[in-house]
Amino acid sequence: MGYVKQRTPHRMYLLVFILAFVFSLFSVVYVHYYTLVVPLKRGSPSFVIKQDVDASRSYTSAASSASLMHSVANKKESFQRNTDDLSYSGKSIPLMDFKDLQKRKKRLLLLVTVGSAPQRFDRRQAIRDTWWKFCYEKKVKCVFFTDGIIKNQTLLTLLLQEKNRYKDLELQPLPSGVQFGQRFLNSIKWATAKFDFKYFLKLDDDYFVCLKRLLFELPSRPKRNLVWGSFHCEFGISWADEAFVIFSADMIRKFLMQDKKKMLCHPFADQQFSIWMKHMTKLYFHDTRLHHDPPASFTPEFKEMKNLCDSYIGIHGTYVEEMRKFAKVANDGAKEVETFPKFSRFCPFKNFDYRKFSPKYYFRPKPCIQNPTWKNSTFTGREDEHILRQDDL
Repeated sequence: MGYVKQRTPHRMYLLVFILAFVFSLFSVVYVHYYTLVVPLKRGSPSFVIKQDVDASRSYTSAASSASLMHSVANKKESFQRNTDDLSYSGKSIPLMDFKDLQKRKKRLLLLVTVGSAPQRFDRRQAIRDTWWKFCYEKKVKCVFFTDGIIKNQTLLTLLLQEKNRYKDLELQPLPSGVQFGQRFLNSIKWATAKFDFKYFLKLDDDYFVCLKRLLFELPSRPKRNLVWGSFHCEFGISWADEAFVIFSADMIRKFLMQDKKKMLCHPFADQQFSIWMKHMTKLYFHDTRLHHDPPASFTPEFKEMKNLCDSYIGIHGTYVEEMRKFAKVANDGAKEVETFPKFSRFCPFKNFDYRKFSPKYYFRPKPCIQNPTWKNSTFTGREDEHILRQDDL
């Protein structure tokens, strides 16, 4: 008993020392973490975002204390270094990163990229519920792109929740506005950094796509210099509409191999890549199975049409209600592959000149390296224009 009584104080001192050490250790961890995320009020939109964005972080893992501190320190350092993340209202917004995966890139036949405004959740969901379901095949990957620099806190909250839930949404380091050309440039930079693809499809979010038919047909199409879409033909010029355009992988590489100091950007993507291609070898495929105009949702012939994918491979101007209707009567699948038509039968011109456009679409291109903006550049989509016209009647 005497021995125990003599040792008891020492054990208490040891216990106090251990508790003090643990408390100090977690204090250090908390301080490091605090520098990364400003405290947010519970119940606010910012607090919801913080919960969604940080839920998967490893700060609460059962790793050793030393490993935990090292992880937090690395997180802080990478946060400070990463120019692809922007701090906004005390949060780290997970913008798209351009880190090249090199040998770890997934090989694909087709990479599908869909541009969508931040507030267009209804359109994205309609696509997810319909033709997007065929994106599960190993040879295809489908991704939405939207703007990530957003002042509306509620909208930003919803976007981050959507991104975390579906894992198919990338946030561009751009604010809203007519910057379709820079969005396209960012998307091809990201795509080549993450995937080894044979074809790249750029889409608007109001396009119904017969994806199974397209995937069946792609292997029989040209693998080099291909520019496939719905083309416009005006006196002296032609260009592919940006709402649906497929590029072979070598065209994307040629775009990115341009001299960065001389590469030109334009508010509209179709004018931008047409400027880029002016002196490039290219093989134009004007596909009459792409319905472009007028919007299908406002076109009577589509109201009762069945087996849409027998006649079409893509239908523009398909809004939320019609997107779901078309999916039910699409009859998507393998079809007979038509011969590759000569572009000259559609249009005798392959040149392009941005100066020939009407004032609504006329903008002088600027060096991309300057991250340019253009004054008086606003764009109203065709669905919104139709609604405005109906309101005026």
